[in-house]
Amino acid sequence: MPPSARAAFAQPFIEDLVARSGIGPGMRVVVLGAAAGDVALLVAERVGPSGAVFGVDDDPGLIAAARQHAQEQRFEQVDLRGQRLETLEPDGPFDAVFGAFSLTREPDPIETIRTAAGLVRFGGRVVFVDWHFESMLWGLTSSWPGLPSYGQFARWTVEGLRRSGAHADMGLRLVNGFVEAGLPLPHVRTSLRAVAGHCPAGFGFFSETLREQLPALERFGIVTAREAGVDTLAERLRSEANACGGHAFLPLLAGVWVNKPDR
Repeated sequence: MPPSARAAFAQPFIEDLVARSGIGPGMRVVVLGAAAGDVALLVAERVGPSGAVFGVDDDPGLIAAARQHAQEQRFEQVDLRGQRLETLEPDGPFDAVFGAFSLTREPDPIETIRTAAGLVRFGGRVVFVDWHFESMLWGLTSSWPGLPSYGQFARWTVEGLRRSGAHADMGLRLVNGFVEAGLPLPHVRTSLRAVAGHCPAGFGFFSETLREQLPALERFGIVTAREAGVDTLAERLRSEANACGGHAFLPLLAGVWVNKPDR
């Protein structure tokens, strides 16, 4: 199961976030969200064979594929479960919870953070990471100079997320969300990546995101699959960037972490 373009670009950031947050050998960690499978294996490398990692997501297809990958890689300490966070019944508190791109589509992100933190022992780590898709609409973090195909993609993507009830601004909401959920002010780290014409994999990030959004875009009448041209988006972006010596920005990536305080 090769990593998606988004997973590939997020991996170095996540590895650094896991290390900075203090997740280490022997810990029991629960990983939440659509990227639970990919991130669970990264966390498993950190906690080692003496630790345990539980990956939780309510998409059975994603979990099944991730479970097969974990078995192929011989990660015996990884347990991937297709269920919702609120239905998880652990046999004891975890040392850490890692929310991997899990809040963008949650109806109540604050309650999800609060519930996740409730799974962690006092002194344990609460860690979340998410994209801030709205950054693609900001003048200085979209494309330079303005790439027409990128502008369309960014507007379609953010509008589709908004109309779907998703939180296109989740990345930078994490800090305030932790405090609102009753946690201390967390540490925060952000990452902003730019891709140019010599990096075709970077433009694959955009076509992958647009393809995922297409059902919602068509449902809300924002754009049809034919008009969106998802199959040619990456090459169109790369050609436009090459023609003007320009570049495009991936969405801002934000990660926050904190130790759960005593009562």
